[in-house]
Amino acid sequence: METPWQVPVTRGAIRLRDGRLLGARTEHQKGTSSVLTSESRDSGRTWKSLGILTQADVPDLGDGMFLDAKRHGLLYVCRKNRPPDSFAITVFQSRDGARTWTSHSTPGSATRGLWAPFLFETPRGRLLCVYDDEETPAQNGFPGHQWLMGRFWNEKQKAWGEPVTISRAEGNKLARDGMGTVISVGKKLICVLESVSTEPPHPGVIRFVTSDDDGATWSQRKMLYQCEKLPHMALSPFLTRSGKLIYCIFGTDEAQEIPDKPGTPAPKLHLDIKISISSDTGQTWSTPKTLYSGGHRNYLPGLIALPQNKIMALWIDFNQDKLQGMYL
Repeated sequence: METPWQVPVTRGAIRLRDGRLLGARTEHQKGTSSVLTSESRDSGRTWKSLGILTQADVPDLGDGMFLDAKRHGLLYVCRKNRPPDSFAITVFQSRDGARTWTSHSTPGSATRGLWAPFLFETPRGRLLCVYDDEETPAQNGFPGHQWLMGRFWNEKQKAWGEPVTISRAEGNKLARDGMGTVISVGKKLICVLESVSTEPPHPGVIRFVTSDDDGATWSQRKMLYQCEKLPHMALSPFLTRSGKLIYCIFGTDEAQEIPDKPGTPAPKLHLDIKISISSDTGQTWSTPKTLYSGGHRNYLPGLIALPQNKIMALWIDFNQDKLQGMYL
């Protein structure tokens, strides 16, 4: 691991098939949100601005991420929200290597929260959009809950299919499942997500689910990590694969004497960035190691798999008001 450096992009950046890194960040000004893209041709050391991907008169264009899919091309997904009663997930497409972008589709719109979308191309070549959903559980008698849902793109109909439940708590237990990221190991899909303990005060934990049928159905939730001292929290996981290893990065306040309260706004959390590794296709995970602590004000970590089994981590450092990058 090296000393971190400042970067102009956040979690959701990727390595394109042509070798470039592509990332983005969102800026806000007078009620307008703009997604600004940048590229790197030296594995993330330096970056060049590419311009505005999209701009809208909404306060929240966030949780963006890219996908360079073999069958579906270069895509970008983000939330497009105007709280308290207008929420949507929107997808954009580029046909010229990220120079220009056009609207592709809207996987979901609702009057309750939709958050943290993630695009994934399954082993069978299907395009899957995973996102946090507060509307579906409310419509099914679980107001205040959040389920991790997914929709598949129907290429013939040019539309998204009916939602599939990827993760929720059993029975009436509280579910606040979201921030899912997906990888494949052979035909097996693994999705890591942010969740909460079913016992009050419901601190954040990291769980995972798997699918053996290309994402049509998903297993019961399993625990990847929860802090030894509850109610300390583990939050905001992100998953990637490099070679035979699977990496899960997340934030946790377990180094603090006093834990943060569930629901604390992200800039006020006191998190360190940690990473856990699996060498057996996600069946077991290593004891997490601290990747970065800094001023203990870190959030939204992400990972980019690079050639020769190198991994780059990204996160927001609220203490320094910077977007940071570092090689593992």
